[in-house]
Amino acid sequence: MVSADVTFEPEPVGPFTLETHLNATVFSGNLFFLAPFGNRFNTELTRDGKPTKKSIFRIGCAIPAKNGELPHAPPKEYIQNLIDSYGPACISSDPSLNPKPVKVDQLVWSTRFRTHSAIADRTFTRLGAAIFLVGDAAHIHSPAGGQGMNLAMRDAIFLAEVVTKDPDDLFLYSRKITLISVFRRDGLGTNV
Repeated sequence: MVSADVTFEPEPVGPFTLETHLNATVFSGNLFFLAPFGNRFNTELTRDGKPTKKSIFRIGCAIPAKNGELPHAPPKEYIQNLIDSYGPACISSDPSLNPKPVKVDQLVWSTRFRTHSAIADRTFTRLGAAIFLVGDAAHIHSPAGGQGMNLAMRDAIFLAEVVTKDPDDLFLYSRKITLISVFRRDGLGTNV
């Protein structure tokens, strides 16, 4: 995933560029989003960069892993290429798509990250007591959707049930937890 805050020249107009509207396009297992911030947050968003009076737009684009390693801080040209390839026509610099082409004027900020998931494959003990991992410690997820927190609560509820029903059988706990982890990993785990 690549995210960036940009300004455009000229500033784009149209329904996709209305401030406070989040616009997303899903295509072929991919995602592009555009969030117009207007200029209300310019002081905060440009604190370490060049100040601007123009409207700032946050864009994000999921990049398949098969496309290779993403640049750590994608440059302006890379962001423009993503917009032209995946974004709505109203922010494209391609005159065949947009009769009033716009280009990225200022790249305020950019970053990249890969989403992934993982699940602990076993429980372990220390000093003779079982240590149970819940939430992100047991299985990590994309920050989208609060999955780590939701699974932590679900894990804790399940663990509390198991512990209160049969507190003497530590092996039973670890087998049940391991089975749940394997079930999630092999069947219901989130792979982004």
